[in-house]
This record gives sequence, C-alpha cells and structure tokens, in this order.
Amino acid sequence: MTYSVVFLIIFFGVFLFELINIKGAKKYNKIYLYFCFLVLILVSGLRFRLAPDSVAYAYFFNQEYVYLNQLSLKYFNESRFLPLWLIICSICKELGGYYTFQFLVSFFCLSSVCIFIKKYSLYPFASTMFFYIFFYHYFSMEILREAVAISLFLLAVVSYSERKILAFFLISCALLMHQFAFVLLILYIIFLTKFSIRYFKYCFCILFSIFFLIKEPLVLLQNMLSVAGYIDLSFYDIESELSTLGLINYLVKIIVPLLIIRSFIKQNDFLTASERHIFYIMIVFYSGIYAIRIVSIPYIERFINYASVFVIIVLSSFLMSKILKFNFIIRFLAFSSAVILSCFLSIYPLLKLDVINGNVPIYKRYYPYSSILEKSIDSERELIIKIEAKE
Repeated sequence: MTYSVVFLIIFFGVFLFELINIKGAKKYNKIYLYFCFLVLILVSGLRFRLAPDSVAYAYFFNQEYVYLNQLSLKYFNESRFLPLWLIICSICKELGGYYTFQFLVSFFCLSSVCIFIKKYSLYPFASTMFFYIFFYHYFSMEILREAVAISLFLLAVVSYSERKILAFFLISCALLMHQFAFVLLILYIIFLTKFSIRYFKYCFCILFSIFFLIKEPLVLLQNMLSVAGYIDLSFYDIESELSTLGLINYLVKIIVPLLIIRSFIKQNDFLTASERHIFYIMIVFYSGIYAIRIVSIPYIERFINYASVFVIIVLSSFLMSKILKFNFIIRFLAFSSAVILSCFLSIYPLLKLDVINGNVPIYKRYYPYSSILEKSIDSERELIIKIEAKE
C-alpha cells in the first residue's frame, strides 16, 4: 500500500505538470517535486528491517562502529570499511541510534538525486517516476555506502562546470566511502582532459577484446590489488551464464542509450559544453560496462550504478519529448503504457524464487513495506536476512 501511494503521488506530478501542463501550474512544480522527494526520503528513512544489506549495516553500526572519541589509526587500518564511512557512522552514533543514521543517509542520497534531476531533466517528474520504478529501492535501501558515493558523484557533476575544485573534493570523498568509487577518479580525469568520445569508444573496444580473452578476470584483479594489501573479491564471484532473454536484455541496454543520447543533447540546449561531454561519456560508459559484462566479468555490472541516474534522465527525456507531440489522450495512453511496461520489467525478475535464500521470492527484500513506527516482521524476509545478513 505504501509503495502504491508513493507511485500515485509521483504519477500525479507527471499528469499535472508534464502531460496536461495546465497554465499557471508551472509555478508549483518545483514545490511538488520537492514534496515527491520528501515522501521518498520518509519511506526510505523510516524503513524497518527492509533489504538484508540495511540490516547488516544496522548490526555493524551497533556492534562494530565506535564513537568519535574511540577513533584511531589502528581502528581505521583494521576495519573492513573506508575512513570517511567510519567517521560518518561515528558522528551519527553520537547523534543517536542506527535509525538516525539511516534517515540522514536517505535524506542526503535522495536530496542529491533530486538536485541532479531538477538540473538536468526537462521532465523531472517523468525522470523521478522511472527512477522510482527502476532504481529507488536498490539505491536507497540496499547499497548504503555506494549510494552515498553515487550521490557525491552526482553533486560533483552538478558543480563541475563552475567549481571543478569542489567537484574534485566531492569525488575524493566518494573514494574514501566505497571501494568501487575508484572508477570516479578515472572518469573525472576523462572529464578534465575532454577526452574525445571517439577515443573513449575505442578504449572500451580494446577493453572488451582484452576481457574477452581473460579466463578468470576476478582472480587476476585480486592478484593485482593484493600488491597494496590483502583483498578478497570472492564475494563478487557470481554466476556469469546468460540466457537468450538475458542476452537480449543486455544488448538493448547497450544499444538504446547510445542511439538516443545525441537526441537528448540536442533537446537540452541549456547544457554547457562540459555537461554535454559528461553525459556522452557516462552513456558510453554505461553501454561499455554492459558489453564487458556480457563477455567476461559479470560483477563489473556494479559500476553501472554510477551511470544509472544519467541513463534514466536520458531515456525519460527522450520518451517525453516524443509523446508530448500528440494530443492529451495519446500522451496519457503512451506514458501509461510505458510506465506499465517499466513496472513489468522491474517487478518480473523480483517474482523469481531465490534458491540461495530458501526459495523465498526476491521481492520479499522490499515488500511488504514496514516502518519503524509499526515494526512489523515478515517471516520470509527474516529468512533472507538470516542468510544474507548473517544476523
């Protein structure tokens, strides 16, 4: 019920401000967009025992993280987590319990997404709708550390054109938040050097060829990184076989963004030259990562998280620019059809039984919703938590 109400609130924003575009309503669209994200923040920030990773973080917060006066170099060296994350957790531990921390993380991450969508999407409500359908639950409830790193990156892009030093500082913070954020430093250097899109594509083709020839890339990467110290990447060793439908799915994800990015750039003429370059780079990055995932490294898909919001904005903007050319009835039917199809594509994989987690449907990670106000327990979700969070 909670998720349905949120869906209707966002859909009403699309309907009122983008499909109908009532004269005089535009002055309220910013306020309503903020309201939509406030609702998203409350749902995420007040969740109770949703997503096994969140429960695991709650355990670490209560059992492993220390107060500010207990921080030390030895603690930083021995912890599995990076320094900035540990400092933030210690500050939140001083301010209150885990749920204070959870709410503050939700507030920061979703506020960053709101700022990014508002700045770069001509159709912020449509972009918010597709963000909610495809990325919201995973982003705001599952990958807490990486979500903070992604949010720092989004803010870095927003500030890049006018304040490059601030952008570098935000990316540096992301590097101290999550291990996979090292890719942001590479992307930042590409942004700075105005690396040609053509050469960037060539580099991905070369990487594609290299990874196609590597038999055990995870082992190779682990041996390379072990020079700096012990590292265990076995957690990311997942099943790499793809079904025919899975292959088609990835090919669509590779081809479609590349086909429409040029249209998006032309449509959004308010973008600066550096911002257009960044969007090009991120779309090529998104497609290139999926191409590498197909041939060699399934776990490289985690890097997609850093480009997902860019792709959502590009796809939703392209869709809206096409359907708004028609009358209201066709607009409404076309957008509703796109939303229904998106919901199907998002929900269908969650209906599968998770063999590893006791044949519990995957959607149980997030559904039904439970808040800290009611603290209801779902027995099937608790089974997933017991296995994944090892609680």
